[in-house]
Amino acid sequence: MAIANLLFYNLQLVSSGKNYGPMSYSPEFYPEGKPENERRAEFMCKRMNLGSEYGFCGRNMFVSNYIPTTGSYHEITSSDVEENYTGFPDANISSDILVVTSATPDVVIGGLHKGMPVVLAYDMKQNILASINCPPIIDREVPNMLIDALNSFGSKEEDIYVYIGPSIEDISFDDAPVWLGKDRDSFIEFDSRDRFHVNPKDVLVKDFRDRGVRFIEKSRINTLYDYDYYYGDEAGYNFTGGFIMSKDNCKRLKMER
Repeated sequence: MAIANLLFYNLQLVSSGKNYGPMSYSPEFYPEGKPENERRAEFMCKRMNLGSEYGFCGRNMFVSNYIPTTGSYHEITSSDVEENYTGFPDANISSDILVVTSATPDVVIGGLHKGMPVVLAYDMKQNILASINCPPIIDREVPNMLIDALNSFGSKEEDIYVYIGPSIEDISFDDAPVWLGKDRDSFIEFDSRDRFHVNPKDVLVKDFRDRGVRFIEKSRINTLYDYDYYYGDEAGYNFTGGFIMSKDNCKRLKMER
């Protein structure tokens, strides 16, 4: 299923790299000595510009925990949006997984990412979207956490579409990690020095398929080589997420396309 076809399902994906600058107002991302009020103003301007392109208000953005641990989830409600007027990183919401439904259209959920991807799961029948960050070391429980969260809303695996966002596509090891399991030969390669190489997106695809998810899409963006995305010390600037579009937003996008 291609991203272009998802307009039918009212889902819009959002991706931001160098084109909108760092998604943070932390001092390390700005010239030394720049006052916080100026950093905040510049950060909000970047988000509003991002929202203008995709069709949402830049204030209405929320991010999940950078490193998921327990699979906790939180549904973003209209009250959350009202109480957290400027969204992340000031929002008083901390959860491994964020969820939005058709009751909160045009509210973006997702995550800031370095080498590993942000993953979105969308229930195409119930119009429910969930997001989770992958930790720096591949955690094969991430697919289970995400699907379990949607299951709690009554979602069925056969109705779920999964999008694996931009990330690096090669992690090397001297010895095969234990977490690769018995099926490791299906997605590892060796180099001339007998080091193990793994594409984290392929690992995630297999684990989601093992959970019964049929509709899976991988971003073609490798952040290691795509110069439109930050990498290395700057990697945390990238944002990947999505939102459920309101009816007016759907009509607008259909007319533009």
